[in-house]
Amino acid sequence: MLMSNRIKEIIEVILNSRGYVTVGEIAKQIEVSDRTVYREIPEVMEVMRGYGVQLNTASKKGMVAVGSAEDMRNLRSFLGMKNQIYIVDPKERVDFILLYLLHENDYIKTEALAIDNDTSIPTVRNDLKKVKEQLSGYDLHLIQKKGEGILITGSEIEKNALTVNTLLNHVDESSLYQWLNKEGDLSNPFVRRMEEYGYHHVMTVCHRIIKSIVQDQYELSTMIKDREYLEYILLIAMMIDCHKKGRPYKKEFETENFNKEEQKITRQVKKSLEKEFHVMLSEQEEQYIRWVLHVGMVQDTSRVYTIQNHLLDAKIYNFIQYVEDRMGIQLIRDKELKESLYIHIDRALIRIRSGMCISNPLIEDVKRDYEELFMVIREGADRIFDGDFFPDDEIGYLVLYFAVSLDNVMKRSFRILVVCSGGMGSSKMLSHRLEQEIPEICVRKEVSLIGFGQENLDEYDLILSTIPLYIDKRNYLKVSPLLSRNELEQIHEAIKRHKYKTMRKITIREKEQRQLETRDHIESLEKLRALMDVGLRVIKRFKVVQAKEKNLKNNLLRILSEESGRQASELDARNRKQQFYLIPATDMVYYEAVFSQMSEPRLFAVHFEDEQYMSSGEKYTDVIYAVYPENPSEYEKNTLNHVLESVIDDKDIQHLIHKADEKGIRQWIGYRFKQYLAELLSL
Repeated sequence: MLMSNRIKEIIEVILNSRGYVTVGEIAKQIEVSDRTVYREIPEVMEVMRGYGVQLNTASKKGMVAVGSAEDMRNLRSFLGMKNQIYIVDPKERVDFILLYLLHENDYIKTEALAIDNDTSIPTVRNDLKKVKEQLSGYDLHLIQKKGEGILITGSEIEKNALTVNTLLNHVDESSLYQWLNKEGDLSNPFVRRMEEYGYHHVMTVCHRIIKSIVQDQYELSTMIKDREYLEYILLIAMMIDCHKKGRPYKKEFETENFNKEEQKITRQVKKSLEKEFHVMLSEQEEQYIRWVLHVGMVQDTSRVYTIQNHLLDAKIYNFIQYVEDRMGIQLIRDKELKESLYIHIDRALIRIRSGMCISNPLIEDVKRDYEELFMVIREGADRIFDGDFFPDDEIGYLVLYFAVSLDNVMKRSFRILVVCSGGMGSSKMLSHRLEQEIPEICVRKEVSLIGFGQENLDEYDLILSTIPLYIDKRNYLKVSPLLSRNELEQIHEAIKRHKYKTMRKITIREKEQRQLETRDHIESLEKLRALMDVGLRVIKRFKVVQAKEKNLKNNLLRILSEESGRQASELDARNRKQQFYLIPATDMVYYEAVFSQMSEPRLFAVHFEDEQYMSSGEKYTDVIYAVYPENPSEYEKNTLNHVLESVIDDKDIQHLIHKADEKGIRQWIGYRFKQYLAELLSL
């Protein structure tokens, strides 16, 4: 089949892309116009169809080649393409180098790694430092010899476990299933590398054998998750590969106390593998098959407390209690949390004590999104399980269990008081409607107007009434018994604000506790005095200014210029950082800026007479400016953060800002700040 060089180039770009690629991206790579690429697409599709490969397109995503692995290989062969692999993401490149080194039995030069990954030698050297960090969780070592190169040493079992974790972190489950079923293409570089290492046949055969055994065991098929099933397949396949290459596993695993069902399945798997691959597996290899099955199996939670180790149960109880005390929220009644922790920690301890590790692809996200919770659980695990060290990847999974429980507690702890005029019919109707539309909330009580006066309103997060209540409460809504769409939206907003407020309180409580517990009482009082001094200065100087122009930055510079007597241009030159965003569930914008040579933090508001609009279309009428010195003290940051929280959280303060009532604002913020100091004193 004859074709132009341009058609060939376009097809090569499509085949080398890791997923969808746009016309613009193709045009950029082959240095032609978008129009030229569009013109060649029909011929491109015709050539690809000739080899059984389809060109699928999707709106706003681009196009992708779809076909069997064999058809893809034939098309590549026709084009004369080498199996070149492109890695762009730095994290992927590190893991790709790791995968390469795990499969080398001799020293590799840094220059060879640089060429293989199409990068520089200094970049590879930096990547090798990160590779070394990843090996720390395994019984593996990165050896670097001058003049010879780099080599990873350690047991075959550890190398294979890390290989499987690396593969699972970079290939989604559906793509792996396609590969094991001999479907799809090899666009993923990690899959292509495993194919080059010759794993495809042994892994597809293990998949076929074990899949049939799992499907015959209904209970087991409902207990094993996709990722754990794939991990089991890949680990067993790599064990078989080592055996066939004359490197059988010789490490012994303690499996005597595993249940009869696991032992039965292990025997079935062993017998089928021996028959298919014409091998005789050793006792240690049979132990490994059973051990991997046990570690990867999702246990039936209804049996947890009949088979569990009572010592472990007591430790998990103490673990939850420790987190409770640190976070200030009750979790011990969450049965699902206890069962989930038992199952995971039971398996984690087996892995840890066997010298095996798992990787957590979400670890960086968990550390960023749950920073305080991660630190609490890290400290709790070190204290309660003092004889075992949990790697950060394991801690990351534990954090997610607690995060789910905390989220549920915060929703269920949203307390609602329902008020009606006389009979309880309308309140029952309203409560029923609430539970239907928002099942996670808790209607704490239903009262009539007569009984309303006897209630302590501070015990409720929201008061809903079918009649007007003349109370000065920011958490009160008048609604109809059937709840309109708008009223439901207002309730959802109140829940969102409650959740945000709770998480902020947890974060502040934990930070302050961590800071104060390492100091004596005199130092704590000194800190409180410093906080109070900074807070008083910020609150006293708070003011509301009328906006004179639409540009947020110009308004800030104008106000600071009027206060300091300096030119706006001079102040602008000292501006080191700025960011702003719309505060959720309000019509207010938060604007933060950092200036050099500023003596202390400032907080003020700017009010617009007319509605203003963000670039995203959201409207606002007020802007809260928080101005920090370049290197603020811990007291200044904590004080400003708390005052800001009061403004963001309190509708009364927001209403006063709209009215430009400076005196009222100072009084309200002062009251909230006083409560904050009282909380610190009680720690």
